[in-house]
Amino acid sequence: MKRDEIERRREAWRDRVMGAKKATEKPDKTKRDPQMTQRDADEEGGRDGTTDAHGCTQIENGQDSQDESSAKKPGKVAKWLKGAGLVLVALWVLAGVAGAQSTVQTLDCTSGTCVQTTLRSPSSEISRVTLDWASDASGNVTVTTPYLFGELLRVVLKSDEGATSPTTGWDVTLKDEDGLDVLSARGANQVTTTTAQVTPYIPGTTTAGGRWPVAGTLAVAVTNAGNARGGTMRLYFKR
Repeated sequence: MKRDEIERRREAWRDRVMGAKKATEKPDKTKRDPQMTQRDADEEGGRDGTTDAHGCTQIENGQDSQDESSAKKPGKVAKWLKGAGLVLVALWVLAGVAGAQSTVQTLDCTSGTCVQTTLRSPSSEISRVTLDWASDASGNVTVTTPYLFGELLRVVLKSDEGATSPTTGWDVTLKDEDGLDVLSARGANQVTTTTAQVTPYIPGTTTAGGRWPVAGTLAVAVTNAGNARGGTMRLYFKR
């Protein structure tokens, strides 16, 4: 083989090796085209995270938008706290309902009969005492309640319907241990077809500032109801 042919083949092999090497090498971004403007250099630096001509390190454009999007979205902790707050509220409400206690007792009446039902809840300052009464042959009910405590907010008087409906004009008094009627005589002359509501307050005061405090028993007296007639009294207390 001639020497010239050998040299040509050697040059061709060297060119192929150098071409393959250049193809695998990454471009050196520190060496910029002399024709590139300052603005082009700054923009390229901002895209690839390199240092621009002013010596400032630029972050990638995609990272900026991603950070802004992340800032707008609520974090996992915030979502968890919101959900936990709703669960706690629901549990508090359920606890109040589940914790409500109702006690029923038949009272020892001098005349007639009376059953007392007391409803209270640990999560509420309001309790309700219901007196379900039935008159004797003389149309009377006489009974003393167990000890009651609280500020008496209102009393609801309701007559039975049908065959046990009291005679129109029946009367009721609720006297505390001092012998004072907490209804202030407003329990007189009840109309059978009407449910009456009485707001007890100390005479000489307004209803807003003179709620009647109860700390002891109440003497209940129903009269003029008729033979074997009945009704209910609901007393609402604030503890």
